[in-house]
Amino acid sequence: MNYITRYFVRTLKQLPTSLRLKIRMLINQIFKDKHLPDNLDADFRVRFVDLPEIIDSWVGKDIHLPSAKILDFGCGEGITALGMVLRKQVPRLMGVDIMPDVEQCLSRSKQNLGIETLPGNLKLQRIAPGADFATGETFDLIYSWSVFEHVEQTLMPKVLRQLHNKLSKKGYFFVQIAPLYYSFEGSHLFHRIPEPWGHLLNQQSIYYAKLCQACHSKEEVDALWSCYQWLNQITASQLKLEIERAGFRVKREYVTQSQHKPPKQLQEIFNEEVLRTHQVVYLCQPAT
Repeated sequence: MNYITRYFVRTLKQLPTSLRLKIRMLINQIFKDKHLPDNLDADFRVRFVDLPEIIDSWVGKDIHLPSAKILDFGCGEGITALGMVLRKQVPRLMGVDIMPDVEQCLSRSKQNLGIETLPGNLKLQRIAPGADFATGETFDLIYSWSVFEHVEQTLMPKVLRQLHNKLSKKGYFFVQIAPLYYSFEGSHLFHRIPEPWGHLLNQQSIYYAKLCQACHSKEEVDALWSCYQWLNQITASQLKLEIERAGFRVKREYVTQSQHKPPKQLQEIFNEEVLRTHQVVYLCQPAT
């Protein structure tokens, strides 16, 4: 199960009961969709079905998706972008990512949906970190799901200014991060090392040794450790500050906190709220 899938499920469990029930009812209705194959793998279903529904629930009242031009920043394999096009009838969507995962969209979609070609109104592009793209274009919606914890610190202001410049004056910027670095599973390695705040409590060499013992191959170790080392350690408040400095105003925000209680030795070093904040979502518009 992909870490995005795991964090989606855990986040769902942390929501108020009434909201959780509503979301589960909605997802159950979606799962009965006759147009969906029965054999979708869990990760594909979350990205293709659930995430477009969540994004729609945040922006659907303000943006008519069937006539919107949308950017998926940090699109990964492009599965959510594909879901937005096929399930939300978005007429034009561009997805960008610095990783080669974008090249896997068709093969993953063929495996799960049986499609032979990607829609012509979906464009997926690999870009260099901090590089410009879609020069001169603007978008009605820019969304980013579990991406900005991976953006290099020195590039963060530039990247946010780029996105600000690519958003239409009445457009919306939706950004989500989970898990945040200082949360109990903030290392993105919790599925292999299930120790709350293990990345903050363990000596790094010991933490690495635990990862080596838990993984099935050196390739997996290298990929996961690289992901961990490149986390920028941004907090919810720091992200909000960077967003506002780039010229956005936060119109709506949502934060989930873990029920885990941080150990005393961490509370002596870090702010407890920072340690317990697991997810943050900001919906923004241009302020200038």
